[in-house]
Amino acid sequence: RGGAGGIQQRVTQAATQAAANAAVNELMDAFRIK
Repeated sequence: RGGAGGIQQRVTQAATQAAANAAVNELMDAFRIK
């Protein structure tokens, strides 16, 4: 096991983390503007 599957899992995890970070940043900016 591993190989391409492990890489895909890491890419998916990284993309999920990036999306979560972007959402948090948008929320923080929205609160800062107010």
